Amino acid sequence: MPDVEIGLDWDEAGGQFAVVGERGVVLHNRKYPATPTGAEEVLALFREYADPDGTLPWLVMEGTRRPFVRVLQDAGVPAIACNPNAFGKRNQGRNDSKTDAKDAVKLVTESRLAPERFREQPEPSDDAWAITLFTRRAKNSVLKVTTLAGEARSLLAEFFPAALTAYSPLDLGQKPEACAVLTAFPTPTRAAAATLAEIEQAIRSTGKVRWVKPMAAKTHAAFQQERLQYAPGLEADYGEVLVGLLRELKAAMDNRVLLDEAVRVRVERHFVWDLLSPAPGAGMSVISRVLAEMGDDPARFEDKGGLAAFAGVAPKMHQSGEFTGTPGRRSVKGNRLHQAYWDWASSAMLWSPGAMEYYWAHRARGDKHPTAIRKVGRRLANGTWHCLRTGEVWNEATLWPGAPTLAEAKGNAQPIRDLVAARRKEAAKANSKTDLRISKRRKAELAAKTAKPLRAPVTHLPSLRPPVLR
Repeated sequence: MPDVEIGLDWDEAGGQFAVVGERGVVLHNRKYPATPTGAEEVLALFREYADPDGTLPWLVMEGTRRPFVRVLQDAGVPAIACNPNAFGKRNQGRNDSKTDAKDAVKLVTESRLAPERFREQPEPSDDAWAITLFTRRAKNSVLKVTTLAGEARSLLAEFFPAALTAYSPLDLGQKPEACAVLTAFPTPTRAAAATLAEIEQAIRSTGKVRWVKPMAAKTHAAFQQERLQYAPGLEADYGEVLVGLLRELKAAMDNRVLLDEAVRVRVERHFVWDLLSPAPGAGMSVISRVLAEMGDDPARFEDKGGLAAFAGVAPKMHQSGEFTGTPGRRSVKGNRLHQAYWDWASSAMLWSPGAMEYYWAHRARGDKHPTAIRKVGRRLANGTWHCLRTGEVWNEATLWPGAPTLAEAKGNAQPIRDLVAARRKEAAKANSKTDLRISKRRKAELAAKTAKPLRAPVTHLPSLRPPVLR
């Protein structure tokens, strides 16, 4: 049989499968539904175009979160995928029409022309897949709460500024009692008429027991301040909009708590938690995000450099001829995993003596903070890969051989901190001197321009009247 690859473009009901042979010849192009019958027909299609030794053709697709993919992987179909957003941007602006049949063929063509854009799909367990779903939703819920809290504060600034005095910028997204009080008294008029006992009752309705009276007294004093107000009708309309927005915010906060609990339950019963939980600075938030984006397939990354490159903590080199640039950060990476390792490295700086000494050693060599943190993250990624590949529990002595105690690390880091601070002062002083020299030179140039003699005045102006015809 010819050397073929099968492209898959998804739709809501199933997928478009295109069999592309050598030199881009389309041998088969048809839509199959996402049903058991459709899955059997697709598997028969793969077996039809398999090699004589039984090797199935490669499946090229965009995105992997479909039951179709799990059925094909369980049947032994090798698959590679690309980012749907990257594939869509690459095909933007082309004059040809867009159809599912053409997109399925384009995926195979792109995989042959630019294979670096595609990667082989891992095979995570169902538990890891569930952790990925809940962790990403929990992260999105935090962003949603922050967005809704910002919208609520913007609305309060328009008609109810006394509420901004009573509550800090973070209270609306973190304290349910703030939402309860503003829901009970959504307008300045109703808030000014509220008694101290009514505010305490609204706070206690959220289950809060401690520090209720001081909080109620602060809120009551803020509500009693005299402010400019809108007309009663318009103020009531503002209050109605605020109540609806606070209802959304309360639902988002409750959903965030439920998702965090779901993530905690699933991560604690996974074997990766037992491997990484002894690591200093790696709490539930970090380990859940690392597990969600890395997966639990030990064969996904052949070496520790593969995981470091995917996490964006491995440098890349710019070289052209005799020119060799300095290593820089990776622009193509797993952004969620990169952020997880960045947070882990920043936290390990406070709790891991080895990470602290490693960080300040690189700072002493002249590395800036982002570069040193990235190098600490590279070490943490190497340790993660080692634990997942060998099944060993995290060991600080293995990752940081000869690391001092926490007190010794802090003592050793203090001279380096002083050195870095002195360098910063010298750089700031040099920059200020440069700015001063530039400003003096600029002033001299302006003075020279203003000192130039003015042009001699014009003593005769030509006549602007039209000539007289004779």
